[in-house]
Amino acid sequence: MTTCYAKRAFQTLQEESIGKISKKFINIVLWKLSNKDNQIHFNSFKNVIFNKVKYDAPKSPFETILIDSNKIKHSMKYDNQGKWVVDPPKYGGLGQVKNDDWDKTEYRREVDKLWIVNGLKERFNEGKNWEDTVYYNYLYDKHSRTNKYKERGYDSVEDYVISQCKNYDSLYSEIKDRGYQPNHRGKRRRPGSNLMMRDQLEVLIVIDRYGNINFTEGYHRFAIARCLDLEIPAHVLCRHKNWQMIRDHVYNSEDLEDYKEELQNHPDLQDLFTE
Repeated sequence: MTTCYAKRAFQTLQEESIGKISKKFINIVLWKLSNKDNQIHFNSFKNVIFNKVKYDAPKSPFETILIDSNKIKHSMKYDNQGKWVVDPPKYGGLGQVKNDDWDKTEYRREVDKLWIVNGLKERFNEGKNWEDTVYYNYLYDKHSRTNKYKERGYDSVEDYVISQCKNYDSLYSEIKDRGYQPNHRGKRRRPGSNLMMRDQLEVLIVIDRYGNINFTEGYHRFAIARCLDLEIPAHVLCRHKNWQMIRDHVYNSEDLEDYKEELQNHPDLQDLFTE
């Protein structure tokens, strides 16, 4: 196995050119050191190299896949120690491939039980006033325990929470009227934020060993997309190793017609079936 990886690594270096990779790697290291936010780029680039060495059909970390927001049933949650079960983008980069049991059912929760998803559904699909939504109540309870609203120049918790809610009224109207604009084009950002690398990412997902797509990050955009029943682009934070091996198997197959329809329609295999 080690010999196989060594041979693949040599082939990868030949294809990419050692000088080109070295220059790019050095530039990214310097970039990473100069800006913490660029750790996402640095770690994603490492994944490019490792995945090309180990697998036949790795997908570029920054290449998105199109997902149907209303077909996503589960979201990943933290482990018993309050940590991500898959490294977040800053520490692991996009396009990770990991083995082990991070995709166990105990690390998942139903999307429909998320307070953001429920709250925005109440607001935009059921027409409730913000004050009558679980979204408003959650934020009100959270910020009532701090002085954050005062630090941001608001006289009351109510004013602060409503100002946050109105940001998403605007975002919902914009998406409904103009369509969903991908973040990676640099035209969108979270309300009130500076445009940083992490804000240019799409909704983040992970794909388990069976090919199930689980939502991970980008709650508001994901929730609004569900309200509007939209297909949206998503970045893959991590694939289970078993699923990556399925990608490899499809890639190496001589007759793709043999695969079941559910596999042919899988969002993460479209690049292989259309080649």
